[in-house]
Amino acid sequence: MRRKTRAIETCALFITLFINTAINAQVTFAEDCFVGGVQAGGHRTIGALLGASFNIKWDDGYSLRRAYALCYRYGRPEPHTFYVNDGGITWNMGNQAGPEMVEENNASNFFAAHAVDITDAIVIDNNVVNIDLPQQTFYDFAWNWGWWGAYIVLYYESPDITTEVCTRIYVADQSQDFPQNYSFEKPFFDTDKPLLFSIFSDRLTSFESDASAVSINSELLGNIWSPDLLNPISSAGVQGHFFYENGIAEGLNGDTANTRVHQHDGIAVINEYLTDDEEQNLNLTPVSWPNIGFNPHPAFLLTYTPDCEVAAEDMPRQYTFCRGDSVQFAALSGYENYAWSSAEFLSDSSVANPWCVADSSRWYTVRMWSDDGDICPQTIPVHVEVRQTPRARNVFTRSSSCPNPTGEVRFEEMSGTPPFQYTVNGNTQSNPAFTPIGAGVYDISVEDDLGCTWDSTANVIYNPIHEAAFSANPDSGFSPLSVFFDNQSINTSGSYWQINGQDISESENLNYVFEEPGTYEVMLIAWRIEETCTDTATVFIYVDQGLEIVVPNIITPNGDGQNDALVAELRGVASLRWQIYDRWGNVVHGNEAALPVQSIELWNPAGDANTGQYFIVLTAFGENGKTREVKAAVTVTR
Repeated sequence: MRRKTRAIETCALFITLFINTAINAQVTFAEDCFVGGVQAGGHRTIGALLGASFNIKWDDGYSLRRAYALCYRYGRPEPHTFYVNDGGITWNMGNQAGPEMVEENNASNFFAAHAVDITDAIVIDNNVVNIDLPQQTFYDFAWNWGWWGAYIVLYYESPDITTEVCTRIYVADQSQDFPQNYSFEKPFFDTDKPLLFSIFSDRLTSFESDASAVSINSELLGNIWSPDLLNPISSAGVQGHFFYENGIAEGLNGDTANTRVHQHDGIAVINEYLTDDEEQNLNLTPVSWPNIGFNPHPAFLLTYTPDCEVAAEDMPRQYTFCRGDSVQFAALSGYENYAWSSAEFLSDSSVANPWCVADSSRWYTVRMWSDDGDICPQTIPVHVEVRQTPRARNVFTRSSSCPNPTGEVRFEEMSGTPPFQYTVNGNTQSNPAFTPIGAGVYDISVEDDLGCTWDSTANVIYNPIHEAAFSANPDSGFSPLSVFFDNQSINTSGSYWQINGQDISESENLNYVFEEPGTYEVMLIAWRIEETCTDTATVFIYVDQGLEIVVPNIITPNGDGQNDALVAELRGVASLRWQIYDRWGNVVHGNEAALPVQSIELWNPAGDANTGQYFIVLTAFGENGKTREVKAAVTVTR
């Protein structure tokens, strides 16, 4: 890298401006510096529906370094494709290069400048650039809506070009329904070589009253109006055409590299218009303002021979990744300062290599400069294309019968970039339909042509030809509860019974006694043809506590605290009464109790009773409404 020396040559400084929304400020879309040349030209879209062309200077040995297509939109039209030398250029919200402005004109509603890097989309092998502008959708509610204009900027190299060149691109960020006032930073340029201004304008009629006045630092550069010579359609606007190489700038297609813009001539050398100030002012005003407005000026060019050291490196300008992923940008090395715009979705906008996690396609720019100005400052546009997740709008499932699987999983209405690879439970194919498959929950995923993936699950339900069914009689009661289970299955070959998960019987029907209270899950598993082809039916049996009484047949009232009293164990008893008889039939004790506890003392003879045999008669009234009488002999021993 070296410091530039001044050479006495006729040369032009071309500036491309894409306007910014802040008044008296500018947003630089691009500032490239390299050894080579720059060309620009364009064509209007309205009235040129069959296509058009413009001339460039393209000599043997030229090779394309980089190319941009510029456009603007009114409203929010659907995506649309132009063709430049048969290379498709699709305009959409993901290549918006300047902010969207709300417009006063209700036929327009919105304005925004757009840019596309078309380096890999076009081939240039002669001195003509063809532009095909197909018919767009017409919006009857707002007839201005659409993608208007095609302005092409070419950077190129050749063994015969040995002089360095810089080009700036700024994007419009002010309303086009009013005068636009901007400022731009004075570049480090060789003042012995020309600085050429080139404009991309639109909707300027053949009447001078509809002209736009272009002023730099309050000095009138001239007025532009009428269609340019390549597009003699009323309201076509003016597009500046030029080439710049080896420090020389010349106009093309009727444009002249003198010090004025005039009518259809949209370029001018502006060296003498600059001041010593760091910031230079640019003003664009309809000459009949405020009576007539609506003169769009979506883009401008400035190209110059630098008076600073040009970085020899190039940097990546296009990144493609899947939504939800991230990518690390890589700016040029060697600069002291970096500023990325916008800072949205960046890890740090002030470093050379921030991480980007954008969730939609968009332009970023990185401005790189050194404090002493020896290295040429540059502003490089970087476009990120965020590929959408290849999500299926609908995953269709068809249930499966048995024993042979008849189910299906099918991916429908895919988003993303085809072709797709579909995976179900580890099996991958290009066909979106997986059939036949059995019932179950499946892991599913899709990968598109860019490697973006989406995953989910799909549930294929079971649709049996046969049916397991049974009835329970009764389905609730008190223990011990006897239940009859009647097998009512249809189209089955065999079956077996489970209670609380335990196999019980393979009989067709089932009689079962539930001795203990509780809730029991009774399941009938029935199959057809193969035991793996099953259907199930389930019933819950609810068993409450029945009437139970336990009375010991011997007690030992010797005062040792062990078995001294006659104690009964009760279950499900609401009330009871009892009497104790000696062997001659005399009542020696009796009592009754309501809502007794589970363990109740019926008789404690202590030292009053003689050893021998006694009899107890006990009547219990159960919570289940039943009555039970217990008669038992009890032996008393010391």
